[in-house]
Formats: sequence, structure tokens, C-alpha cells
Amino acid sequence: MTSDALKNDFKTSVEKESHEASFDRVATALEQYLCNPDTNDFDVGVRVASRMFRDGKSLPGWLAKFAADVLEGKRVRPTKRGPDRYAYWERDYTLCKAVSQVSTRFGLPEYTENELSRKVTAAEIVAEVAGVSINVVTHAVKKFRDIIIR
Repeated sequence: MTSDALKNDFKTSVEKESHEASFDRVATALEQYLCNPDTNDFDVGVRVASRMFRDGKSLPGWLAKFAADVLEGKRVRPTKRGPDRYAYWERDYTLCKAVSQVSTRFGLPEYTENELSRKVTAAEIVAEVAGVSINVVTHAVKKFRDIIIR
């Protein structure tokens, strides 16, 4: 169910943006992640570069440098460091999207940093419905704040 929501949200966001803007956003994110990649980032970089090679497309400078470093052995696939960064990715994305929708629909603030505030926030509502702590929800909102198109 969550996967369907994620796919539908991605489809909607792509329809709102031009394909070129979507590509630029993904390329910029990949470039940033390849500066200090974990195993997942490294694998995506290798797959994107190899696909572009196979299709006869030229690589952007940053991706060409990454691919050349891998081919020359200057960069190797990193070993897994610490907990998986993506273990709760889908849950956090869904929570952030829900907070955004509740906030927009009912005109509520997304969350507040002030523990003494008596305002009802979208994050509190989502936390209650989802059965998770308010801290989990606010962390998710902060994590995806710049990714969710509002």
C-alpha cells in the first residue's frame, strides 16, 4: 500500500515538473551523494554510468570522473558503515507526505519546535494516527522537507 502511494506521488510530482527539471533534480542529488557514497549510492552511480556508456551517451563531468576513478581502482565500493540509511526511508517519506497534506488541507503548522506550544500541529495528528512518536514524525519532515513538492 505504501509503495503504491510512493509511486503515485512520484508520478504526480513528475507531471507537475518538466522532465528536464526532474532529471536535473535527480542528477544534482546523485552528484552530491557520490561525493561520499555509501554502498547504495555507489551502486547507483555505477549503474547510471554504465547505462549511459551502453547507450552511447556522454557523461556529465562529475559522473565521468567518478566512473574513471572506479575503472582505475582509485575508488572501490565502500563497505557498509553503520545502520542502513534507507531502512525507514519509505516510512519517513510517507509520514512527511501525510504531514504536508494535513497541514495544507486544514491550515495547520507542520510541527513546532516549542514543546510548550498549545497549537495543534499536523505532525501531532499524523503521529497519533500512525502510532509513532512525534519525534519520529518531525524527524521525517525535516529529512524530506526539500524533496516533497508542496
